[in-house]
Amino acid sequence: MGLKFNSRSRNAKVGGIATTTRSGNYPNVFGTCPDDCPLNQSEFKGTPEIDKDYALALSNAVPYNGISWTYTHFNWSQWFKDFNFNKSSKTVLNFSAKSWTEALDSFQNKIPTVFNIVNPSKWVKIKRKIVAVWCPAEYNEKINCSNCGGRKGPLCARPNRSFIILFKQKKWKKIPCYAYNGMVRSQWIKTAKEATHCRDKDSKLLLGWIKSLPIGSMVRHHIAGDIGKIQGGKKK
Repeated sequence: MGLKFNSRSRNAKVGGIATTTRSGNYPNVFGTCPDDCPLNQSEFKGTPEIDKDYALALSNAVPYNGISWTYTHFNWSQWFKDFNFNKSSKTVLNFSAKSWTEALDSFQNKIPTVFNIVNPSKWVKIKRKIVAVWCPAEYNEKINCSNCGGRKGPLCARPNRSFIILFKQKKWKKIPCYAYNGMVRSQWIKTAKEATHCRDKDSKLLLGWIKSLPIGSMVRHHIAGDIGKIQGGKKK
């Protein structure tokens, strides 16, 4: 399989909730990410195509009476109308924009939008009175995904929100993708090493695992990885 399940994450920012990691075939951990993602500056290529079967399963991968959300670098025009993301009782898929222009366009089309920026403020009004909010877990050590947003739930898990969410862009010397460094990288590589070529099983395994979680659980899908169909290989 190309998935790794964790019923209780030890990541401080995530805060002990359930998580998944998705990878390409080893050693290409970027094999599920879009081929035009600017954060992938490794020698490995991504994929131009969304895995439709997996994306459909992901949209339904929500624990009973629970919450699920994740992020994608695939442009929202490729997935928003085809799947049931961002509707009641579905996984919320956040579009991770590559630029302010993309973020504004996405937000105005009612897509849950996030954007990485070098020096975000806690909140800021930008053009056309759109509000952007900095992820509270990045400036308040008492907040993580498990308690973000109080009774309304994590900001990123709200499908019809009135603001863009900002994350602080970490600049690495070679590969700017946060998932290719530290503990996240080790888990991503481990997922890739344990993967098989039977990717058609990912959808069934994911939905089976979701059913095993306690009622009311929160799930942060794809600590690393995306919804792409495996292509594999290195860049030319």
